[in-house]
Amino acid sequence: LEAVRAQSDAPLRALLARGWLSVADGDGESVQAGAVCLAVPPARVPGLLTEMRGTQTHLTVLEFLARNPTEMTVGEVYAATGAMLRHLEALAAEGLILITEREVTRNPLAGRVFAPDEPPVLTDEQSEAWREIEVSLNVDRRGPGEVFLIHGVTGSGKTELYLRAVAEVLRQKRQAIVLVPEIALTPQTIARFGARFGETIALQHSQLSLGERFDEWRRLRDGRAEVAIGSRSAIFAPVASPGLVVIDEEHEWTYKQEALPGYCFPHYHARDVAETLARLTGCTVLLGSATPSVESAYRAQSGAYRLLTMSGRVALQRRQRTATLRPLLQQRGVVPDSEPPDELAGGLPPVQVVDLRQELRAGNTSIFSRALQRAVETTLSAGEQAVLFLNRRGASTFVMCRDCGWVASCPRCDLSLTYHERSGVISSAPTSLVCHQCNRHAPVPTICPRCLSVRVKHFGVGTEQVETRARELFPGARIMRWDKDTASEKGAHERMLSRFAAGQADLLIGTQMIAKGLDLPLVTLVGVITADTAMHLPDFRAAERTFQLLTQVAGRAGRSFLGGRVILQTYTPLHYAIQAASRHDYHTFYTHEMAFRAEHAYPPLAPLIKLVYSASKAETAQAAAEELAGVLATHLAQLGLGATDLIGPAPAFFGRLWGRYRWQLLVRGPGAHELLLGLTLPPGWIVDVDPGSVL
Repeated sequence: LEAVRAQSDAPLRALLARGWLSVADGDGESVQAGAVCLAVPPARVPGLLTEMRGTQTHLTVLEFLARNPTEMTVGEVYAATGAMLRHLEALAAEGLILITEREVTRNPLAGRVFAPDEPPVLTDEQSEAWREIEVSLNVDRRGPGEVFLIHGVTGSGKTELYLRAVAEVLRQKRQAIVLVPEIALTPQTIARFGARFGETIALQHSQLSLGERFDEWRRLRDGRAEVAIGSRSAIFAPVASPGLVVIDEEHEWTYKQEALPGYCFPHYHARDVAETLARLTGCTVLLGSATPSVESAYRAQSGAYRLLTMSGRVALQRRQRTATLRPLLQQRGVVPDSEPPDELAGGLPPVQVVDLRQELRAGNTSIFSRALQRAVETTLSAGEQAVLFLNRRGASTFVMCRDCGWVASCPRCDLSLTYHERSGVISSAPTSLVCHQCNRHAPVPTICPRCLSVRVKHFGVGTEQVETRARELFPGARIMRWDKDTASEKGAHERMLSRFAAGQADLLIGTQMIAKGLDLPLVTLVGVITADTAMHLPDFRAAERTFQLLTQVAGRAGRSFLGGRVILQTYTPLHYAIQAASRHDYHTFYTHEMAFRAEHAYPPLAPLIKLVYSASKAETAQAAAEELAGVLATHLAQLGLGATDLIGPAPAFFGRLWGRYRWQLLVRGPGAHELLLGLTLPPGWIVDVDPGSVL
């Protein structure tokens, strides 16, 4: 930026005017602190103590500095001697000490002690995968680096491969970037990587202060840190010689930068940036997941990625936790008699699917099925921990029959209709159903068209409701709720994870953040309150995200010798995403999902582009969307792109955000890029190529 500014301020002013750059005041600069050292040789201090007529504090300062000849901060001198600034200034005036300033690095890991660990012996599957990765890391590469997709079940030992790859890169005097999808995962990742690499790691995420981010950024830029760990934006860490990029839980949608009202961001995907980095620098990219995104699996199938598969859990790793777990279990009054055999210790937890329609017919209207309630009671009485997962995304937005599971859906788009109360955004009717792709409207039915039941209602439940009911059912349990409301403060994720991992709570209730990569060996039961909540969102990725979330959250159970099990509550037990998740069967899910994508020409089989316009008045947003739709339709016909569809315009799923009304258009099909390439869009339009969601 300084080089650009030296030539002219105009480029910076233009970027600022367009909202692509911002100027922030704060602590994004180096900080200076007072430093103290002796101005005389330490050997002279005993004689000075005899000659001086100063106070005892003056003498104490000189004695302390003589014992600590290296430069000390003013704060350290104050703490050790009880001195104040006037004492130091008096000694400096006598020429006995020097007071200077030195830069202080703001370290977000200050005071953190990492207990070194030794790399474990690899399993056969890990060894086979590591051999291929090691070869890639050691190739004298002048062209693009390789991208590996590590498809390993939860607990299969993917992290150990990451650690070994980072160690190999550091041995070669290169640097590594490690991405996690949620800030909530950062503390656990820091613990694993810190134990192996100590102070060579640097953090890059939004919960650091501006000063901490600035200092960590400089440590990476200057080469004082060699491993950048953080969320999506850490992909841009200023590493001079990148040798490796790790993207853990690569399927997560948080790796895609989405639009935010009032901001103008590049709509990048961290995975695509990593691929570009590999192409430009020759670094190796490791994408890891138990449930790879459909796009990544398709690229691996087509040969763009190298696929590494690990289908078994690491039994040895689970046995190594025994020494740590036993004292904690004994405190809770649990002493297991023996450990399971290797084949059981390495297995995935069994999954029980509970049909909530049957629960209703039996007269149980609670959010807890009878099976889940009994399972929680058994788990708590055994002194073990349980996790209750609620996919709050999509709560209270779709209409369902609670007898047969029918969901109101759009006949044109094969996606669920969204329930709206009167808001002025969609309709003047008290309630209505709307397709957020083609703008089809329908009244809210009072009778199910399939089974004629009157049990038709909009559906959803929140974590607070689950917590309230859990306290009623399990009055003696120590219950912790972990969601964005309870973990909004800096450091809250780490504190909550530490408390639960230390056994200070019996029952954890949470949303997506507890499903992603957390290693909780005391958890023997995972209950999913409503497995199909997100499956009926009007988004072509809804089934994929449901399968991924259910499989990931199921993987939190049975990660130690205690074993575990999973209970999925659902109104649609026969849906392929639910069935595949209950069997930990990625292949079956992928086969069904690709058939759906092929039928409707969705990515990765065809490009998809989302265009969004927002305005302070609903009429303005609608008019702009309809005008552009007309232009695109004309251009589409002129180019003869018959296989490309223009969908909409329609109100966006979130019709009004931050006081602005939003309308959108979708361009789907092989000619999507060609259609937009030669057009100049009016100001105000946001273009998102390969959107993470069409909501």
